[in-house]
Amino acid sequence: MKLTKSGKISIKLPPELRQPLILAARQRLYFENDELDHYSFFLLYETLQRLQSVSTKRIQLRFSEFFILITPQTMQYLDEPTQLLIRDAIEERSKGTRLDISRMDDPQHVALIREHFLESSGPI
Repeated sequence: MKLTKSGKISIKLPPELRQPLILAARQRLYFENDELDHYSFFLLYETLQRLQSVSTKRIQLRFSEFFILITPQTMQYLDEPTQLLIRDAIEERSKGTRLDISRMDDPQHVALIREHFLESSGPI
């Protein structure tokens, strides 16, 4: 997992990890269709399209696409062992990077990431 120059997350997602994420995204779109905000619906839909269209192991996702996939709301559609397998694979690849997924429950870590992106986007 790495951050690209264009600001995307590039991650290896072999088919055995990608397929469950595709299934979870489909199920969330189907079962939560009426409850999802319109922007969340379309973000998840576009992320699903991207996952289905990439034929290589490595995929580049915008931060919003990446995070909508790994939220508990999406991951709940997978059994717990599959959730752990995917999360462990992603966390292992993110260690030592600016975006250490294993630390996303730490408010200070999240604040630093947000601050970095606000600074890199220029003055408001």
